[in-house]
Amino acid sequence: MVINSELWPGQEADKATAILRKYISFELIVTGDNHQTFVVSPSSDLDGKNRLLINPGSMMRQTAAQVNHKPCVFKWEQGKLEQIFLPIEDNVLDLTELQQTKERDSRISAFVERLNTQHEIGLDFQKNLEEYLQINEVKPEVKKIIWECVE
Repeated sequence: MVINSELWPGQEADKATAILRKYISFELIVTGDNHQTFVVSPSSDLDGKNRLLINPGSMMRQTAAQVNHKPCVFKWEQGKLEQIFLPIEDNVLDLTELQQTKERDSRISAFVERLNTQHEIGLDFQKNLEEYLQINEVKPEVKKIIWECVE
């Protein structure tokens, strides 16, 4: 995988600028496997060539995370680069999963906030959890799932 910047903290992958420095005899390097679109040129070329690393990105939008992605291809001719966007339709992705994830994250945040404001929390996680479940209305089936996950 070649990246322009980390996709998550601590990601280990080859940086596009490092690839360009390593392979100085190539004017154009095309990479893949990374669904993000980017074009990188070295900040200073020793030989004066206009060298590029291109990662065209995903040709399709397959997940809700790609709702703003614009699939494209690149045309490179006589040292000139042209980005050509592929025709796409708007509002064709099902954003239900994305909305459900946001709602779940919101509920988890609210749960943690309530834990933080209702009483002083000690360092014993299971004891804290027991106290929370006793104080708050939690359905028995939810309690069962919680304890299965903890154990």
